[in-house]
Amino acid sequence: MTLTAFSHKFNGEYDLSQYKNLYLQNVGNSLLDIQFRNFVAEDVECPHCNAKGAYIVNSGYSKLTKQAVRQEHFAFKGEDGRDAHKFFCDYYTGSDKHKVASNEGLITATKYSRNFSTKIIRSYICKGISLGLFSQLDIRNMREWFFELRSQKEYKLKDCYHALWILKFILYNHYKKTTVYEVDKSKLEYDNFDIDKETYKSLATRFQVPNLDEDGRNAILGLSLSHFFKKSLQIVQNEKDLWTFNRGFLEEKFRITTKLATTILTMSPILRESPTNKPFKVMTDNPTMAYAALLLFISNWSYELALDKHKRINNDCSEVDNDNLGNVMGLNPFVFFSSWMAIEFAQRWKSTAWDVEFEKEFQNERERLRACYEIS
Repeated sequence: MTLTAFSHKFNGEYDLSQYKNLYLQNVGNSLLDIQFRNFVAEDVECPHCNAKGAYIVNSGYSKLTKQAVRQEHFAFKGEDGRDAHKFFCDYYTGSDKHKVASNEGLITATKYSRNFSTKIIRSYICKGISLGLFSQLDIRNMREWFFELRSQKEYKLKDCYHALWILKFILYNHYKKTTVYEVDKSKLEYDNFDIDKETYKSLATRFQVPNLDEDGRNAILGLSLSHFFKKSLQIVQNEKDLWTFNRGFLEEKFRITTKLATTILTMSPILRESPTNKPFKVMTDNPTMAYAALLLFISNWSYELALDKHKRINNDCSEVDNDNLGNVMGLNPFVFFSSWMAIEFAQRWKSTAWDVEFEKEFQNERERLRACYEIS
């Protein structure tokens, strides 16, 4: 649901309660008449794809418990009665909408945000706008840049599920210096014994370690770390045969953004000590990555200029007069980037490293191992 939207009249992004208050203070004296509904339809745009045709969906309450079951929000409808959002907009709800990983990079920064990092980043955004370092328009421009980017249909995602698992165990075998798979029936005593994983381990011994050029090295995190690898598999399963855009050319921007986000965490003890802190936190911390990407976007991707902006924000002790400045829909354009690098590497490797059917080879080896382990 669209919790905040852009208002041309009030030149900013607001949640619904703030928008209503501004309307009553500056335009009309009632929220119940046709004038207010027409005003919303003409004034408000989607903060992501600039769709028009806005209307208000009020809070819903349970008849039994009297508790809120639906948060008030903006919605958008075209003249034909259908969802007015563009297809690749995160808020699009048409029947042909696909659930894709890119949607998970959206950040809703309102004063009611519950995410710990989002609250801190929201205060940075308020301060940055108050100091004149950037504006809500800059944030809209960044969203538009990424929206146009992800709207490009550059290639169709092919099934590389088996290839991902085999590559993972090629790296694992290389680390363990394993060149031959040995059947070890003592493994059957463990609850986590998985015949599919044993199959991949065995298949992996048939291949040399691929040439880990720059692209390959970028894929290692997506293959090695559990969090990123699980997401790689999920993306392939959910988005197979869908058109997507090539994320490879974002690699340098991802590297700089990760570097800046890491520095921001280092400079902010309250963020660094977040209860969600964990290894590789910076890559999974959407609010911090989104904030770092914004600073870089408005600085023409210059690390030094972006860092200087953050230092000015971080060191400023003045109070922010307008708390509404932080009401923005931010985004992390690099969400699950390491997972995507693993997928793109696996697709290239699959097309050059294997001239047989993956599924057939997997099933044959699985049946062989089931017999070796005497699994009925």
